[in-house]
Amino acid sequence: MNRLIRVLRDRRGESMVEILVSTVVFMLLLGALNGAVGFASNAQRKSEQLRRDATELQESVRGNAEVADGEAATYDFKVTTSNGEDTDIEAFHVKVKKQTVNAKTEDGKTVPFYRFAKGE
Repeated sequence: MNRLIRVLRDRRGESMVEILVSTVVFMLLLGALNGAVGFASNAQRKSEQLRRDATELQESVRGNAEVADGEAATYDFKVTTSNGEDTDIEAFHVKVKKQTVNAKTEDGKTVPFYRFAKGE
């Protein structure tokens, strides 16, 4: 019995190989986590830049952009049945005029946008 107790006491603790293996596994997990965090922060930076660019373009389109009037068009809307067949009943007409808005970005690029205004 004493011999069994001595053998079990001598085998307590971890060996150097076990410590090295657990350290390597921990470092691999840490490296994967670092890559995921880096990817997420890069995606966030790109998203914020896209939002800033979109806001800048919207302000330019709404503000002092050049507007060129295009042709006026009338769109007729007709009533359809529940199964999609056309009828000759006219619901309403919409007159619109296509406008081209040239917005300028900070770096001097001109970006064309199309909007529709009330037709005459």
